[in-house]
Amino acid sequence: MDPPSAADLEAKWQQASWYAPKDQQHPLHNLNLRLRRVLSWLARAEAVRDQDDQDVAFVLYWIAFNAAYGQTGSPLADDQPERKGQRVYIGKITALDDACYRALRTDDAFREMLYGLLANKFVHEPFWRHHNEVPGSQGWREGFDRSRYRVTRELREIQRTTIQGQSRTASVLSELFARLYTLRNQLLHGGATWNSSVNREQVTMGTTAIALLIPHFIDVMIENPDADWGSPRYPVVND
Repeated sequence: MDPPSAADLEAKWQQASWYAPKDQQHPLHNLNLRLRRVLSWLARAEAVRDQDDQDVAFVLYWIAFNAAYGQTGSPLADDQPERKGQRVYIGKITALDDACYRALRTDDAFREMLYGLLANKFVHEPFWRHHNEVPGSQGWREGFDRSRYRVTRELREIQRTTIQGQSRTASVLSELFARLYTLRNQLLHGGATWNSSVNREQVTMGTTAIALLIPHFIDVMIENPDADWGSPRYPVVND
């Protein structure tokens, strides 16, 4: 995949007939607000990544992702509803555009990175629950192997046939973002040392993955302004 830059996406947005970043009465105000926020974080993520600060870049890309999909009424502290919101968003993206599907079919480097993240137990949340002796987490290895097998099977089917390409792509990306969500939690909750050699592999692969996908997701939103992207959790309030 060859993702567009934040500058390219902003120029594309500014050329849209519905571009109105500060007009709260505009019918597409929610989308304009999302894009204004998303692109600000995306631009900063790119700048930090250019400085080779993978940890901070990943966090900034994730903030951009949050700005893109976060909805009103979605709990902030409960992982399951949060993950459901991500899956719904990813499903919408893959239904509207087939670029991720084509990348999974033809981009060997993209698939290799995906396999690398799936094979890394340190971005599999049940591993940490087991390591922290959470009751009922003894079977983490079986779940880890099942998820790898499931995604491998989906990828083989994506390469073999065009049938159910969208749903399979959404399934693969949702599993990828489940792993990225674990990495996000580790970094944002202070579970890692900045620039540590201990977690370089997963941080480097995770940043590469999210840097490829988030710009594409934003491009799909710009291309499909009439899709229902929902209301941001924190609207602008003039009080």
